[in-house]
Amino acid sequence: MRFVAGLMLICAVMFGSTELPAASNDVARWGDGLEALLYAKGPLVLHALRRELGDEIFHRVLRSYLEEFRYQHIRTRDLIELTNHLTGRDYTNWFDGYVLGTDWPQP
Repeated sequence: MRFVAGLMLICAVMFGSTELPAASNDVARWGDGLEALLYAKGPLVLHALRRELGDEIFHRVLRSYLEEFRYQHIRTRDLIELTNHLTGRDYTNWFDGYVLGTDWPQP
């Protein structure tokens, strides 16, 4: 399920949709506690990153990430390093808070 939700979001981004197909403002529909964390946080983090970077840079990061790491085992650090490289800014703390930490992005 998490794979499908993430894939839906990536496809929506790649094809220019402004909708958030895998998450919504109603996080409660995903359940409570661990279930909500597992199914809703990933897409919400990607959506928050899109808002943080802006559409153009976010699309560039995703396209580069998909091209550079195609058919490979990938790590979160790979995305962080690529984002830092393509933006010229350090987003390590941003990712540490949302992805590796307990911060919960607002939809």
